[in-house]
Parts: sequence; structure tokens; C-alpha cells
Amino acid sequence: MILSSKDAAKFQVADGKNRPNLWLSKAILSRNSPVFAAMFESDFLEKSTNHHVINDTTLEEFLRFIALMYPVKYEFVGRSIGQVVDFYGSLLAEG
Repeated sequence: MILSSKDAAKFQVADGKNRPNLWLSKAILSRNSPVFAAMFESDFLEKSTNHHVINDTTLEEFLRFIALMYPVKYEFVGRSIGQVVDFYGSLLAEG
């Protein structure tokens, strides 16, 4: 659901050796998170490089969090919802 090349943002989660590139929509992330909105609008280095590295969670937790913002069906099982809530809480605390 990336609207254009200007809407694309590259993310990597620093989770071990496997660090796939995740191309996500700035519009969707900004609409759902004030932290992401600030990340894309402020004068951070990441804004100019369009490369964002997430260091404080696992790839699995980040994907679960992102799934909440995209209009897709996702099934949470076990303790995964708690992990997503904790991660989102840490983002709010940073903002």
C-alpha cells in the first residue's frame, strides 16, 4: 500500500543477522503514530537517508506492531498482544 516512491520508507530491525529491508508507507505510519510522523518530518538523519533502523525490538514484534496499522487481517495468539502493547508504549514514551 505504498502510494508512491516518495511515500516509501525503508526499515530494518536490528534483530540478529537476518535484517530484511521492509518498505513501508510513510502516510500509513504517520497517520497511526506520532513518533513515526515526527521521524519523517523532523531533521533527523533518517529523514535524509530514508533508512530507519529499529534497535529496541525483534523483527517479529515489529511486524506485529506494523500489522496493527495496515488494513489487513492479523490473528494475535498467546502473549503476542502484550508484546505489541509494550512496544507501542515504548514508542509513546519516546515521543
